Amino acid sequence: MRAVGGNLVRAVGALLTLIGSVVAVPWFLIAAIGWPLPRQIPSPGDISDWLTSPMDDQAIFRIIACVIWALWLIWVSSLIVAGYDLARNAGSARPAPTGIQALAAALLTAVTLNVLGAASYAQPPPTPQVVATTMQLPGLAEPVAHTEQPLSSERSLDEPEALAVLLERDVDPSAGRRGEGTSIRRLTVQKYDNLWDLADTYLGSGDRWKEIYVANHGLVQADGQALTDPRILQPGWVLILPAEPPTSEAPPPSANPPASPAPDHESPRPEPSASSPASRRPTLPPPAAGHAPTRPVPAESTVSPSAQAGSGSPTHRPTAAPAHSAGVELPGGWVTAALAAALTLIGGLVWRQRRRRYRVEPLPGPDPAASDLRPLPAQIGILRAGVQAIDGELLQPRDPGPTVTEAARTVDVTLPPPGPDGAGLAGLPEPITPSGLGLTGDGASAAIRALLVATLTAGGPDDPDAAGTVLIAAGTLAELLGAAAVDLPNQPRLQITTDLPAALTALEDLLIARRRELDEQGMDDLGGPDAIDPYRPPMPLVLLIAEAPAPAQHARVSAALQLGAPLRFAGVFLGDWPSGDTLEVYADGATGQGPADPDNIQRDRLSVLDVATTLTFLDVVREAHTGAAASASASETVIPAAALIPASEDLPPAEPDEGVRTPSTPTRPFIRTLGGRPAILGADREPVIGVRAASLELLGLLVAHRKGLDLPDIMEIFYPDATVRRASERLSTNVSQLRQRIRTAAGQPDNRKLNPVLNTGSHYQLDPAIVSVDWWDMQDAMAEARAAEGPARQEALERAIATWTGPLLDGCDYHWAETHREYSRRQAITAHTELAALPAAADPDRAAALLEAAGNIDPLNEEVARLAISAHAQRGNLKAARERFRQLSAALQDIDAEPDAATIGLIDEFDHLP
Repeated sequence: MRAVGGNLVRAVGALLTLIGSVVAVPWFLIAAIGWPLPRQIPSPGDISDWLTSPMDDQAIFRIIACVIWALWLIWVSSLIVAGYDLARNAGSARPAPTGIQALAAALLTAVTLNVLGAASYAQPPPTPQVVATTMQLPGLAEPVAHTEQPLSSERSLDEPEALAVLLERDVDPSAGRRGEGTSIRRLTVQKYDNLWDLADTYLGSGDRWKEIYVANHGLVQADGQALTDPRILQPGWVLILPAEPPTSEAPPPSANPPASPAPDHESPRPEPSASSPASRRPTLPPPAAGHAPTRPVPAESTVSPSAQAGSGSPTHRPTAAPAHSAGVELPGGWVTAALAAALTLIGGLVWRQRRRRYRVEPLPGPDPAASDLRPLPAQIGILRAGVQAIDGELLQPRDPGPTVTEAARTVDVTLPPPGPDGAGLAGLPEPITPSGLGLTGDGASAAIRALLVATLTAGGPDDPDAAGTVLIAAGTLAELLGAAAVDLPNQPRLQITTDLPAALTALEDLLIARRRELDEQGMDDLGGPDAIDPYRPPMPLVLLIAEAPAPAQHARVSAALQLGAPLRFAGVFLGDWPSGDTLEVYADGATGQGPADPDNIQRDRLSVLDVATTLTFLDVVREAHTGAAASASASETVIPAAALIPASEDLPPAEPDEGVRTPSTPTRPFIRTLGGRPAILGADREPVIGVRAASLELLGLLVAHRKGLDLPDIMEIFYPDATVRRASERLSTNVSQLRQRIRTAAGQPDNRKLNPVLNTGSHYQLDPAIVSVDWWDMQDAMAEARAAEGPARQEALERAIATWTGPLLDGCDYHWAETHREYSRRQAITAHTELAALPAAADPDRAAALLEAAGNIDPLNEEVARLAISAHAQRGNLKAARERFRQLSAALQDIDAEPDAATIGLIDEFDHLP
């Protein structure tokens, strides 16, 4: 309270001075002296008389008044300029103001900071002195005020470890004033230099001055000073210029890249003492009853490279996985079933984003090897299969709650409870202890990596209260991800700060903003899940991730977390955290306390991920949230070769041995795969019954891969966890059953010579001489259209459209099928748009109908919607054009997106037509 009172006194004093200088001075001049200038323009004679006559007291007072009025105008203009800079955060990197402008800036800053400080903290923790200028860090949604640090804690240009933590790059000491160097450039500050001009000269835009400031903040220079105010540069200082983005394309990744090593700069984490009080161990939430891990952990669990790198002492691991922990084992770690389901659903959002951004291609149609037709990382398929084995209901969409119209008709609006936030998905207690949680042990870094992924994955358009934000310092991110942290693409909900004090300042700013939002709603706190106001703004988890703070920072960190706990702020620290709780995490995610004794290990388990898997998931999450294409390197490292679509329509099927092929049968079984689940139809066009699900999935796979697949590739897709002998036996059983059912459809159930599934040198393929496939018929028609002209092309396109009944394997939850399904959808769109272009001049009604059908094939595709809207408008059917726009908007709303400016502009033009 004493600090609050001091802030108020200083604020009131500065405010009275400000009001007095702006209001009291002109009031006094008007009251005491009046208007000092003549009320009419003096004549030359009047000027001559005034100059030659003796000057009386009244004239002297008027001259003094004119001078004071001029100074007052200069003062008011300085206040306006300083207020504009403070409000817009502009010019803070330019040379520091001097004279009257500096006084005006200081006065306004004193009023602003002291008022905000008094209103925000009843008992403010001891904090470093805040510089008046605020800055916007790259990737931050809120301005972050940097703090001055004691000189002893500042970094030096001669400390390679400090630079490695900051940028993870090598500095070329030979780089001079012009910035010649490899990845980082240095320059020497000259007289009159400022950050704005340096950024404009070397980075191409003065707006990038903040990047230079972030890279050099706190670096001790040769004169013992450090850059702590962006407006003050001293000649002779050596500054680091951030590395420019690469100008040339990176070389293509190898087919089998090595696994990403863990960061070699992880320091050993102290193990908790056996005498640690039991009260410091948080209680983890019990998992769902009846769930067992999808894969048992052997007695000696394999320690990931990241765990080995971070281990400073012999690793003690539990002898078995916790009996009641439900989760999915990955090559790069272990995740809870909830997190596995969330990541699987994020994968579905990625495909919807790809559908939205696809641009229609003319014949020959879409490229089967296009970058956005790459399958999702193999880990997503493993997670999907694991969740289905545990509880398939987890993959069902959550209840979105009532619409606005439904809520208006209801007296008591009840929202579905929010889904688990990042902590809940990762297996941590929910909510996290108000004072923060520390993680120690061999699996601490891996657990925090999983927590980072879980927080960015949680929530969605229909569950915004679970969509958390992560605040993390650049050094901590480098500790978790190694050198990859430097080039990590921007994540919408990941805010990276220079250091822990900057992260705390950002957290405090967010806390102030959230408290103001609640005050505007007339609420004291968020309340429980059942007390959510349906109309209040979403307030998801804000999670601070940091290394264990130094003792001098404990008070500020603890106070910030306790103040933020009622508003869903939390902190998790890498290392022992004496001001809150501390949890020991073993390499496989099991948690415990005390000596590494298997009998003393708690049966709870946290999600753990190695560096490579974390980066893979972060890339998937970024593509889902932004719609931007995933990086090629992240996708290439996890795509199995068997998952790529072959351009099979360009090549004839592989010819098997003469002794294997059988002649064409009078009744060719028809394989239906478009528009639904695979089915084997006989002569009566009725599906053959009794086909096991695994055989049907194998049939769909062989249809998607027209040239067939090698035996190892099929076993990797279907049975990745089984032994080779077990997988071979299961595949042989499914192939045998598939052959028998196709023979039954052909009317020859006992004809063993009729071999519809060829096996030539461990290569499985459907025999096109025996079976007819709708998807193949459509591909053949598209190939004919590509090679033909005029009526022949139109006839082929008509045949392709007639064959189309829906996406390939539509509705089948096969983890490998989405790439093929999207490719078939794009082929159908190409067929409709190409055919619409042929008769467009002679038959606009048919063209509009074809484009409308293309829009129905994929309501998410904005370019197709624009084509249909234009076709309807040209026919004068504005009602159909607006309906297509409405359907597009509704489809985009499901992925939390809106039509772009081109589409809105198009519909606006039509609205102005008579």
